[in-house]
Amino acid sequence: MKRMIPGLVIVCLVILFLFIQDNASVQSKEERDLKAVIASTGQFFKENREMFMNGLSISRDIPEERISFYVNDIPVSHDEMMMSLGVALAGGVDTTLEEVKERLTMYAIFYQKAQEFGVYPTEEQVNEYLQWEKSGMEENEEGKAMIRLIMEEWGLTEDEFWNVYQKYHAYNMLTALNVQKELIAWYYKDEIYTPEDGDRARLEVEAWFLQQLQDAEIVIVIDY
Repeated sequence: MKRMIPGLVIVCLVILFLFIQDNASVQSKEERDLKAVIASTGQFFKENREMFMNGLSISRDIPEERISFYVNDIPVSHDEMMMSLGVALAGGVDTTLEEVKERLTMYAIFYQKAQEFGVYPTEEQVNEYLQWEKSGMEENEEGKAMIRLIMEEWGLTEDEFWNVYQKYHAYNMLTALNVQKELIAWYYKDEIYTPEDGDRARLEVEAWFLQQLQDAEIVIVIDY
């Protein structure tokens, strides 16, 4: 029987692997005012609306001419590459195209493994998570104000914010979460699992993931 994994451990594992662009932008520039970061990334969003709609798509049904590279036959789009890089740089993150490529390679591996394990998040699960997230923000005046500011600065409708931007990140996060739960359940099998095992779980998942990166078959389509 699969055991329930303590939430805090799972959250830590997600944080370890899943780089969320907007959060990283803020954290890497603590000396900057949050509103300034939102404004600077907003300019990029406004100037790249078409890329925004394509680059944050959760679909892997990508036209051949828009594919940047493949990871174990999983396509990664040019739009997602440029969107990820552009948002990070606009937010003040000192990153490179290779670092962005590695992050998107990670997303593709989690996607592949979620499909293999049969744990890719359903539309219902993602919508349930988004509703939970939205309800939490609406109960907090500061949170509501921040979302309004983001939508205004980025030129997004409420639907675009929740059903494009947030949904993209929700799929990535829940995919990683589901895969990690499967891995930990497999590692521990019938052993008693406690929060004290968190370090061991983190190291095991980290080693697994690094091996996946090392073994990944990358086929470049667009040479930047």
